[in-house]
Amino acid sequence: MEYKLQTQPATPEREKEVEAVELLKDEPLSFQVGFYHLVDGLMLYPEHHAKLREQRRFKDLNAPFKEAHYISTRTVGALMENRWSHRELSHKQWVAEYTRTVLPYTSLTHLARRAARGVGLSDKPADLNFILNSLWVRIFTQTEEGWTREVAARDYVTATDGSCSLGSGEDESKHHIDLVSPLAGYQVKTPRFLCVAHNPGHRADQLNNFRAQREWSDRNGLPVYYLVYDNGVVSKFTLEEAERMCGLNPFRLALS
Repeated sequence: MEYKLQTQPATPEREKEVEAVELLKDEPLSFQVGFYHLVDGLMLYPEHHAKLREQRRFKDLNAPFKEAHYISTRTVGALMENRWSHRELSHKQWVAEYTRTVLPYTSLTHLARRAARGVGLSDKPADLNFILNSLWVRIFTQTEEGWTREVAARDYVTATDGSCSLGSGEDESKHHIDLVSPLAGYQVKTPRFLCVAHNPGHRADQLNNFRAQREWSDRNGLPVYYLVYDNGVVSKFTLEEAERMCGLNPFRLALS
């Protein structure tokens, strides 16, 4: 059974949650979620998230999280779209708003328990907290990083093409097109994506992206470019250049 969000149920518990998040939204993130720790026993450790992301077990969650839709829009909400709609807010303020109106902390802990079972972990606090913090990083930290890249990329495209808009839901989900201008479609990535991938999941993502983007290009009669954001600088690559950077043959991909 697919996990359903508790967006705004009319319960006393939900009202307390809304009130608490509103009152604590200007406090440090670790302090905000402290309100809930006594209730469910699960804890967030933002100060350890940088080290968590370097761990192999965190990276190994890529495939199961995607396959089981633990971080999909239908499970956790339209994160990037929501972030764009609140671009005037700081990251901390946006997280407080999102956990108040879309993905309350209680729903996130339910999802963590489900995800832990799904990847074969126990219900011990150490395993549950690992999954909860991994979800938090993927949902909030990485969305913020991706949004920051898209803001820079959108400014770049607007300056070069004259105008720029976000790709439609289908553009993004089926064809991996983040931005669209009258002249082209664009995907925004970090330098780590465009490399010769030795990880099977990474390679599969590359191939899936390139094929879907070629289909979008043929359908719309527009080229596709990769915009790589690195240390505040946006670099532009054609689709063929991106494929070669990944050690792939553009001619063979065009025929596949």
